[in-house]
Amino acid sequence: MKKKKFDEVVRNHLSKYNKGNDGWYRNKGGYKHILYLPEECKTDKELFIKKQKEIVFNFGLITPAKIYPFFLDGHLHPLAHHLTSSQIMCYNFFRPLINEKGIPTPQLIKLFNFICPYLELDRSSIARFEYQEEGEGTNFDFILHTNSIKIYCEIKYTEKDFAKQCKTKTENHFQKQYSGMIDECSHLWKTEVKEDDFMNHYFQLFRNVIRARKDNDYVLFICPKDRDDLKESFDSFKKIYLKDDIQNIQYVYWESLIENAKKIGVDVSEFEGRYFMYK
Repeated sequence: MKKKKFDEVVRNHLSKYNKGNDGWYRNKGGYKHILYLPEECKTDKELFIKKQKEIVFNFGLITPAKIYPFFLDGHLHPLAHHLTSSQIMCYNFFRPLINEKGIPTPQLIKLFNFICPYLELDRSSIARFEYQEEGEGTNFDFILHTNSIKIYCEIKYTEKDFAKQCKTKTENHFQKQYSGMIDECSHLWKTEVKEDDFMNHYFQLFRNVIRARKDNDYVLFICPKDRDDLKESFDSFKKIYLKDDIQNIQYVYWESLIENAKKIGVDVSEFEGRYFMYK
């Protein structure tokens, strides 16, 4: 299903979850899937941050994710109170599988074992939302790191296609920022990485994939099965640049993740009801 149709059915489904009036900014069609924020938030940044957190926690989160501490405090996106926010979708799914200190539960390890069989819980294991490495600044929706294995997750729901272009180019940006990282991932490429492809055609995909510096570094793109446009973009990138035997760069369907969660006894009924029962 292409994005335009996908957005339409999602909007129709999620409108029932809006617990307030229309937001003070909304899509031109007036869709009722943006949770209400008071008018004064429009000009008061501190009030916006406070009220947005309250709205997201009270109405954006599903019941199993409403546990403290709130790991997105201070890291909410400007439209996190949008019911189709992939940031909140990610949080709703993974937060119940992390303890209060940000340490993965055994269930989270079991869930990722379907993708990475050798993943094991150890003393250095951490799980983080809105993770950003020092240096280049790429942000990941969710990561799970152990002593031996690193997993980076990019989450999509209704957003547009993967970003095509780097919008913050500086002089010799590619050479200074990315060429060295590309070389660190030389085991991934079936052909030489072209600067124009990296910076203007597959920017987000490349920028995420180059975290897989070792065989035990996994980069996962977690997307709805209906999003043919996202899958086509990933497949195009993969066909051109990734070697056929690469296993640690994967396109993962949300639906598969949900079914695997059920297999290990994780209750995802409320999550599935909010995001996928419209099918």
